[in-house]
Amino acid sequence: MKVLHLVPSPAITGPVTVAHELVHSLQTKIEASIAYFDEKKGFHWKYGQKISFFKAFEFFEYLEYDILHSHTLRPDVFLFIRKFLKPKIIAVSTLHNYFYEEYRLEYPKIPALIGIAAHHWSLSNKSALVAITPHMQKFYKRKGFRNVHYIPNTRMLQSPNGDNLKLAESIKKWADGNTLLMTLGTANERKNLQAVVPLLKKNPDWRWIHVGDGPLLPALKKEVEYFGLHHRVYFAGFVPDGNQLLSAADVLLLPSLSEGFPLVVLEAFQRKVPVVVNDIPTFEGLFLDEVVKCVVTELEQFFRAVRYALEHRDTLCTKAKARFDAEFSPQAVVTAYLRLYESLL
Repeated sequence: MKVLHLVPSPAITGPVTVAHELVHSLQTKIEASIAYFDEKKGFHWKYGQKISFFKAFEFFEYLEYDILHSHTLRPDVFLFIRKFLKPKIIAVSTLHNYFYEEYRLEYPKIPALIGIAAHHWSLSNKSALVAITPHMQKFYKRKGFRNVHYIPNTRMLQSPNGDNLKLAESIKKWADGNTLLMTLGTANERKNLQAVVPLLKKNPDWRWIHVGDGPLLPALKKEVEYFGLHHRVYFAGFVPDGNQLLSAADVLLLPSLSEGFPLVVLEAFQRKVPVVVNDIPTFEGLFLDEVVKCVVTELEQFFRAVRYALEHRDTLCTKAKARFDAEFSPQAVVTAYLRLYESLL
């Protein structure tokens, strides 16, 4: 079996990371390759091929692959055109987010509506769609799509490098024995990071580090300054392989208002850090009692959830490892994809 995965570029984003690591895992079982349209300065892969988007219009290319698998809008459109011209092609697409919502959040009204229509249209002729959460599978089925399968993401971690080991140690020294709460990711409205501030006001023994940049970071820093919490908050900015700093944390917080698939939770599972998440639809059926769910806008509930995670750290981490091995590990995810691919041949 030969499978080609298509992504926009090698630039590090959630969907591209997932596709790249999936191909790496699939290569232990089948012939799997990855292709991209754009070069990105500073991002290089050991394997992968650059192709032109306009190859979508060629009639005789890619017949050596049994299955073509796209990730995100441009690859989805590319594969729509390929399958329109050659209907017998087996075309698969992974649904990485709720794009109807994502476009409305990211773009002005007219561009958002155009993007939504284009993305919906690009998925209409796929042989199969992959939803990365059970809730997402139900969501897209309600939108009228057929043959939607649930297969979760996986995450392959590297051992911490020297620079990140040093940074983690300096963060521990900064925490000075106090409980350290950590958030990772882009500081934007969807991540809802401001929900952490009331926790610090409620418990003076807790400190907070955020790893990542984002458009709302300046406003968040101003809020921290306003409440006089600047000495208890560490904004680390963007750190390559920021998950390697999880070793310094006591609890990972995910107060997001919405998510596609939170890779950071799988990173915490492997780094043996307990996780507290906002109880949003995305997590229905995805995470069970290996994470602590709460409504983060309810301060007392959020506070009790963090306390519970601290007090039951060992139990939560043991459950998280078992769940990762059973459902989210590269081996488990590859098995699920191979089962899907074989059913389509």
